[in-house]
Amino acid sequence: MSVNSLITDPSNGLQARVVDGIEPHALVVATRPLKTYSNEVKFFFNDDYGVDMNINVSEGGTPLKVHDGTDSVLWTGTNLVGGKTVFNSADQNHTLAGSKSIKTEDANVNDIFELVTSSPVDMTGYASLSMWIYVDKDWKAGDDVEIYGHDSSTGSIVGDPVSLQNYFSYGSYDQWHKIIIPLADFGTLASYPTLDTLRITQSTDERKAPKYYLDDIQYEETGSPVVFKILNDKSKWLHVEKMRLIIGADYDSRLEHSSVPNIDFESLLSLPSLAGGVIFRKVLEGVVTSSFTINKLSDALQIASAKVSEVLGTASNTLLVIDFDFIEPIILKGENNDFLSLTINDDLSELTLLRASVGIKVEVRS
Repeated sequence: MSVNSLITDPSNGLQARVVDGIEPHALVVATRPLKTYSNEVKFFFNDDYGVDMNINVSEGGTPLKVHDGTDSVLWTGTNLVGGKTVFNSADQNHTLAGSKSIKTEDANVNDIFELVTSSPVDMTGYASLSMWIYVDKDWKAGDDVEIYGHDSSTGSIVGDPVSLQNYFSYGSYDQWHKIIIPLADFGTLASYPTLDTLRITQSTDERKAPKYYLDDIQYEETGSPVVFKILNDKSKWLHVEKMRLIIGADYDSRLEHSSVPNIDFESLLSLPSLAGGVIFRKVLEGVVTSSFTINKLSDALQIASAKVSEVLGTASNTLLVIDFDFIEPIILKGENNDFLSLTINDDLSELTLLRASVGIKVEVRS
C-alpha cells in the first residue's frame, strides 16, 4: 500500500509541484553550493629565498665519508637482523675509480643492517646526509626502507627514521639516483646530535622486497636542500586543484623549419639532468602520502595530469610552462598542518627563472 507524501514549505504552506511536459514528470528544484569558497593563487615559498627557486644548494666543505662499498676503509658494515646485505658487492659501483657498493636483496620485514664507526660523531657540524642508490628490481609503492641514526653506547635511536623512497624516483630502475636528506628531516636529531651508527631497515614490503645498491654514503658540511612550501593557517582548508611550474633559461629552443621546439626532454632546458632533483611532496597529518622527483623534463611530463601549456622565447632565452591538473583536489587542512612542498637539491642558479604556484579554493572553517 503506497503512502501519500507532499513536499511542503512550512513558512507559507506552498507545495512542490510536478512538471508535465516534453520531459518525463519531474520535480522543479534549485541547487546552490553548500559551501562558499574564495579563489586564490599561492606560490611555493621559503622564508629565506621567497618564491624564486633558481638557487644554488650544491654541497660544499669537507664531507664525512661513511661507506663506499669498502672501496675505502670507512665505517664497518654489519647485518644486525637478517643476512640479506652484502657490503662489498662488485655487481654495481658508483664511486669514482671504485668497484664495489652495498647490496641488499629481498630483505625480510624488520631486517636491519648498520654502518658503525669507532668513535661518536657530533652532527652539529653537518647539514645533510647524501648517498647514491641503484634499484635493480622489485621496489614498489608498498615497500618502505628507513634510515636512522643510533648511539651504540646508550642503545638509543638518534633522531627520527626517514623513508628513502621519499627522496628519489624509486620506480626508475637500473640507474643511479642521488639521495640528499637534510639533517632537519631526522627531527629530534637536533636535540641529541651525537651518533656512531647508521641503521637501515626494511620496514614494510609489497610481496617481495627490492634489490638495491647503496654507494658513496656521506655527511655533507654545507648545501642542505631548501624546501619551498604551500602553507595554510589553522582556520582554513585549501582545495588545491592545479599546480604550475615555470622554468626560464638562456636557451635557444628554435628548431628551423619545424613546429616542434628544440628542447631536450632529458635535460632541464639549459641544465643537464639533475643529480638530486626537485622533489614534490604532499604531507597530510604529518605523513608523506605522495611524492615524485623531477631530474629532467621527461620526469615531470610522465605525471598523468601534466602537460606543457606554453613555450615562449627568443633567440637567446626560453620560458617553459608545465601545468599539473589534479584529478581530485588535494585538501590541505590547517588544523593538521598539511602542506605541499618542492625541495631543491642542486645548483639551479643557471636558470633565469624557476617558480611554482597552485590554484586553490579557500574554505574558511569555523
